[in-house]
Amino acid sequence: MSGFWRRPIGVYVTAVMLITTAYAGLTDAPRVMRSADATALLVLGLLEGLYGVISLPTIVGLWSRRPWTATFLWVWALACTGAAGLAAGYYADAARAGAAAGAIVFTLAITSAAAWYAGRWLRHSPSTPPHEPLGANHG
Repeated sequence: MSGFWRRPIGVYVTAVMLITTAYAGLTDAPRVMRSADATALLVLGLLEGLYGVISLPTIVGLWSRRPWTATFLWVWALACTGAAGLAAGYYADAARAGAAAGAIVFTLAITSAAAWYAGRWLRHSPSTPPHEPLGANHG
């Protein structure tokens, strides 16, 4: 069995989340920043750009088991959470103010769980050395 298939399912889920947020952040941030008519939208665009950009090296670091990946995962989780809360608070009217709190709690829970799980796997998985090159075969 190749090294690709030796990763736990949570690592694949985290990788898919990172790929999705990389695409979303890198495509949406420029649009939001171009149309920013308020400071909140400018900050939202910056946060989207941050999680979009930070996702790229984090995907590589996760897959190749680099020790710095855990730190990048937490930066990614906080940027996603900040952007979700800011977007929900900015785009929701006063009657739906709870949407911002819900977005913050939900996003923080999901991204933190992914960051914690992947970070734990990076620290405690003895089966693959941290210097494994991308696509290395173990079979």
